[in-house]
Amino acid sequence: MKAVSQPLDAAAGLDSFEPLENCHRETLRMLGEMAMLVARIEQVGVDPRAREMARTVSRYFGEELRRHHADEEAHVFPALAACGDPETEQAIARLKQDHAWLRADWRVLSPLVQALAQEHHSVIRGA
Repeated sequence: MKAVSQPLDAAAGLDSFEPLENCHRETLRMLGEMAMLVARIEQVGVDPRAREMARTVSRYFGEELRRHHADEEAHVFPALAACGDPETEQAIARLKQDHAWLRADWRVLSPLVQALAQEHHSVIRGA
């Protein structure tokens, strides 16, 4: 990738990339939380702890991650694209596609996770 002539965080209107990096770390943690939720349901069933885990996962993927992606697409990607590097533009296109896939996956998972969070766990087989 071509070097950006000014610091990207300044070009993107950000004080630093730390909030974005923190969100990426939190996304990995929440994916782990979702895996633990599935394991808990398989081992214990739907109990108060599983419902709380579902609420946490639902809030994160339904609200925080959506805002994070909107921020990246509105502020970071345009600043990156401004450098005019074809490799960078391809990377941005891949990231935008990843965001679209994540939105589509969440549209499928969200009703199930929300049903668990709201104690309507009959949507889960074996619950």
